[in-house]
Amino acid sequence: MDITIHKIAPPSTEGKRPDSGFRFRSVNSDWETRRSTRSKQIMRESKQKKEQNRKRKQKQQVVQFPQFIRLKTIITSSSSNRNVQAAQETIASLTAGDNAAYEMDVSSGDSVDAVLNEVIGRYKRPPTVVVNSAGITRDNFLLKMPESDFDAVINVNLKGTWLVLQRFGRAMIEHELAGSMVNVSSIVARTGNIGQSNYSPSKAQREQHGTALVESIMLVRRL
Repeated sequence: MDITIHKIAPPSTEGKRPDSGFRFRSVNSDWETRRSTRSKQIMRESKQKKEQNRKRKQKQQVVQFPQFIRLKTIITSSSSNRNVQAAQETIASLTAGDNAAYEMDVSSGDSVDAVLNEVIGRYKRPPTVVVNSAGITRDNFLLKMPESDFDAVINVNLKGTWLVLQRFGRAMIEHELAGSMVNVSSIVARTGNIGQSNYSPSKAQREQHGTALVESIMLVRRL
């Protein structure tokens, strides 16, 4: 007797939901299309707004910047390496504006006052941008550092910053001017450095001078 075996495949579950006898298929509906289009539109609008804000800020900077460079004054501070000649050469290379170079010992209140008075006498008002960048180093191990080296660094880096902030800040307030005062510090103000037990703390305190100045000006303006 011949026996024929037929293999019967199980019913296909493709296109059916689990536990369901209904077939289904995924269709990209109109709603999904609109949602995708809207998302792309929102992204384009966001990029356009960012670009417009960037251009507006650039335009504002261009408009405001000349207000701070009307007085083109270069002041060179004298520490251990006085170089007023280089400042004068820089002044000579500038072709626009009324520029000048002065020599100033930032560790001396009399010297700071003298230069400030000369600037006001020439331009009829104090500068609206002041940068405290004068600084010196006298590196040595703390146990071997002469007291004179400690005093020299503190007088220029710390006291000098204080004198310039006080004198020029006071002059701005008296002339009712808005301006900017910048203190140039160093990474060692935060980390410290071997052989710089005088320089590191002087830079750290320079950063705190800025905070103290802002608080003082706000208090004076309220009085």
